[in-house]
Amino acid sequence: MDDATDRPHGRQGDGDPALRALAAELARDDPALAALLGGPAPAPRRGVVRTVLVLLVVAPLVVLALVRAPTVTTGVLGFLLVLAAPLGVCWLCADDADDAGSPGPT
Repeated sequence: MDDATDRPHGRQGDGDPALRALAAELARDDPALAALLGGPAPAPRRGVVRTVLVLLVVAPLVVLALVRAPTVTTGVLGFLLVLAAPLGVCWLCADDADDAGSPGPT
């Protein structure tokens, strides 16, 4: 008979005396953790369909945001330049008026 089938859950390392002593110590110290570790492996999650649907919905939104972001950025920068142009002209004119009254280098 196969050696792995004689042991609980078919584990190979359960026959080691040091591991059995550690398992017994763990069972005394923390029975809940020992039960969790000694129990069968948890069933795999079945949320694959949900994950695929979320990716199919989110991926186009991310692509749209990445494509649209440069357009929005260019529009906002253009708008700021249109608003800043009169202020820049006023600043340049005010700077020239100060220089007109002052004597130049001699």
